[in-house]
Amino acid sequence: MRMARLKKIFLFLVIVALALLVFFVYHKQEKEPDLPVETIRIGLIAPLSGSNMRGGISMKNGVELAVENINKNQRGQGIALELVAYDDESNPQKTLKLAKELIFLDNVEAIIGPFSSDSLLATMYLINSCGMPMITPTAMTDAVSDADDYIFRNILSTRSAREKMNAYTDQRAGEYTLLEGFNARTIGILWQNDTWGYDMQKAVLDDLKDGGKKDALLYSRSFPMGKEDFSDFFTSQEKFPDIIYVAATGAEAKAIVRDARNAGFKGVFFGESGFNYADFDSELGALADGCFFSTQWHPSFSSPFSDVFLKTYLNTYNEMPDMYAANSYESVYFLWEGIEKARANIWK
Repeated sequence: MRMARLKKIFLFLVIVALALLVFFVYHKQEKEPDLPVETIRIGLIAPLSGSNMRGGISMKNGVELAVENINKNQRGQGIALELVAYDDESNPQKTLKLAKELIFLDNVEAIIGPFSSDSLLATMYLINSCGMPMITPTAMTDAVSDADDYIFRNILSTRSAREKMNAYTDQRAGEYTLLEGFNARTIGILWQNDTWGYDMQKAVLDDLKDGGKKDALLYSRSFPMGKEDFSDFFTSQEKFPDIIYVAATGAEAKAIVRDARNAGFKGVFFGESGFNYADFDSELGALADGCFFSTQWHPSFSSPFSDVFLKTYLNTYNEMPDMYAANSYESVYFLWEGIEKARANIWK
């Protein structure tokens, strides 16, 4: 008898609790309804195939992670980002075509990318004539810095990167990093045959000339994008310089190191761009010993924003991010800041 009464009392309390819960949930929803969601579309143009694929995938990973984090933090605030991503294969003609699709068909509010300087230059007239904001996290051509237009970047230009490098060498008692810094007397240059490759090798040549080291140069050779075998570049061990400077954005960087080491080169490599990839060391193994590179972001760089990015990237993709992922992640937040400011002005 007593047990039956307790069950009834318990059942009554449960019903009352559920009723109160429903009331408070409903009441809260009535007082604080979610705002209608306004979707803002942003575009991404990156090489998701071809020799620059590794950089393009890093770009996409960084952008997607930033979009996900922003949308998570903005949930219930009435605004969300939507990403439209395309693969341009680092082909300037395809980049231009995809930029037109993003602007006229997909109706994006801004574009992130492209990866290469040549692809960026191919879109400049379209971007500026349409007034479409574009931010590139990777293309370093000085033409962007020289123009007052709708194209922005969160990566140093070729000129600025060399100035930073030279400022660093001045702090090392005037040592020219690519020579005295590595106890090297001779240097060879290998550069990919595009705008960025030309600019990077020219900057090194200018530094050699300005430093009175022109005689240290053994050769400066260009190669086409997509070249897979560089054994023809390393046929005579007697012609090996002490250091080889490599300007390569894609898989060519690893191929150069592999073929040079296999031909007997034991000197130093100093690389750009393609040397930044997280899989550079893992794929080359011991062949990567003696390879140095310059970078504009590294996992060892610590700041609140960088630390959060590194942790969330590792948790999401289970791999170490590179400079391209970090810069692309950051570029979304630059766009987001602009969007918030624009919305604030509209609401005033």
